[in-house]
Amino acid sequence: MQMYVEEIREILSRHGRLFAPVSEISDGSDLYEAGLTSLATVGVMLALEEEFDIEFPDSMLSRKTFASIESLAAAVQRLIAKGDSPAEAIAKWKEKLDACPQEGDLLLWRVQPEIEWGHDFDMQKPVWRVYARITIQELWYSEDKNP
Repeated sequence: MQMYVEEIREILSRHGRLFAPVSEISDGSDLYEAGLTSLATVGVMLALEEEFDIEFPDSMLSRKTFASIESLAAAVQRLIAKGDSPAEAIAKWKEKLDACPQEGDLLLWRVQPEIEWGHDFDMQKPVWRVYARITIQELWYSEDKNP
């Protein structure tokens, strides 16, 4: 979580409209007591989404999420860690490969998804890891054009 705190502080200083400078607010201090309003919360949320390339789901749009720098850092970490589900990740790979040459062209490819359940010790939680083994095989063919 600590890795996101400085960026969050910068965003709060630009969009939070707080009574005190962000540098004087501790990570656990109540941001609403420091002057954060519901309107400023929207600006902070949009800036966080832009900065970290995340999207806050409706379930996280609560006073609790935006209550402190600590709670914002935890929310950002959860959203960054969430990423795509295994099925979504495989679908994205398949979509990218659909643009590659296929049978009838010079290449034939095959995707073998591999899904693994593991534990991320940095974030102290279980995670899905998705791998796609991609096999590309050259096809050699000739067309006999004799009548």
